Amino acid sequence: MIHLSAAALAEVKRIRQRQFPTASHLRITAEAGGCNGWIYRLAWCNDRGADDLEFPCSDITVVVAASQLSYLESLTIDYVEDLMGGNFHFGNPIATAVCGCGFSFAADQLS
Repeated sequence: MIHLSAAALAEVKRIRQRQFPTASHLRITAEAGGCNGWIYRLAWCNDRGADDLEFPCSDITVVVAASQLSYLESLTIDYVEDLMGGNFHFGNPIATAVCGCGFSFAADQLS
C-alpha cells in the first residue's frame, strides 16, 4: 500500500490541475541514480502497462509497475513547505540511508 498525506495529495492535485489536466493517474517509480543509489520519480500520465498495480488514494489513482513493488511497497509521501519552498518527502521502510535532498535512498535488499 502506498500512502499520500493530505498535504502531498493536495500538491499532486494542484500539479495535475495546472500542468496535466487530462492525466488519469500518478505513476510512482524508483530508478537507479541519485547520491544513494535510488531516486523516486512522480509523473502524471495516461499510459498503463500490463503489469501495473493500482493504489487508490482519495480521489486519485497511483500506479506502480509490479516489478517496482519491492522498491515502493509501504511508501509514504508527504509534502512540506518551508522558507526554501516546497518538497515531497518520502518515507520508505526499506531505506537504509536517505540523502539530505530527500529524493535519493539506499536499500540493502535492492543492492
